Amino acid sequence: MIAIEQPIPEPEGFDSRCRKRGTAWLAKNASPTRPADYWSEFRLDLAEGFKNRCGYGGMWISSGTVDHFASCDERRDLSYEWSNFRYLDGWINSSKKNKKSSELLDPYIVEDGWFEIILPSLQLVLTDAIPPELRSLAEATLKNLPLAHDERLVRNRRAWLKEYEQGNLSLQGLKNKAPLIAKAVLKRLSDRPESGEVRAHASSIALALQNASFEAQAVIREYLRDTAQVHGPACVKVMVWAYGEDTFPLKELVDMGLGLRRGRFVDVVVQCEGRYPLDTAFKAAVRAAEVLSEHLGHQFHAADGRD
Repeated sequence: MIAIEQPIPEPEGFDSRCRKRGTAWLAKNASPTRPADYWSEFRLDLAEGFKNRCGYGGMWISSGTVDHFASCDERRDLSYEWSNFRYLDGWINSSKKNKKSSELLDPYIVEDGWFEIILPSLQLVLTDAIPPELRSLAEATLKNLPLAHDERLVRNRRAWLKEYEQGNLSLQGLKNKAPLIAKAVLKRLSDRPESGEVRAHASSIALALQNASFEAQAVIREYLRDTAQVHGPACVKVMVWAYGEDTFPLKELVDMGLGLRRGRFVDVVVQCEGRYPLDTAFKAAVRAAEVLSEHLGHQFHAADGRD
């Protein structure tokens, strides 16, 4: 579980098309009839608020569901209230149907650092950062929901970690998709003997890559704004390279799984979204190389992104 940025704005039209419409339905239909589904229309708005990550799984999901934190059976009056909705993977939503809200930690109250992923087991555990008054509820949540070590979640965690370790996903990209896995990776690096130096290097590299990704994405965004579709060969990644020995920052890039060494050269994929032509990828790579060179004090060069 991870912190959810609050508040998630109530979407336009929700009051009339869900809350008021649902309240009218409740007035005409007595319990125990399940309330009519007027909330799914706003599922994508909820997903955006959760950054497309499951509220309990804490990882990116392709298609989630609208969960009623207090179920319709428990709090029928909250069936159509935006504040009662959480974005969950479907199978996790199903696993909590018979649980009362008082038996579960609300994703909306979770703060950074309350949970962590242990490597290499990829199990979810509590930390000492959880307030004492909520610890028993947090422990109950891990017992009542299959979050700690269920194979379905562990498999997903392993997949995201593999994407990062194989260089298909930057550290920032991993943070966006699976924040707790990214924190576990940084902790693994910081646990080495040279922990202080590694932490400083990891932080500076992560910041440099984040800025490079932002600047490269701006180049691509400008192209996409002016062009309706990609003509010719499409590219889905922006690449840069550098030449040098196993010293900062190249050694750290390789150690962190962000760079792939080829002899005296190191290739780095800069995380960008969308599909774009090779010439646009190269322009974005030029900008990314400039940013990395400026931030890390080593000369980076643009590549065209072809495999």
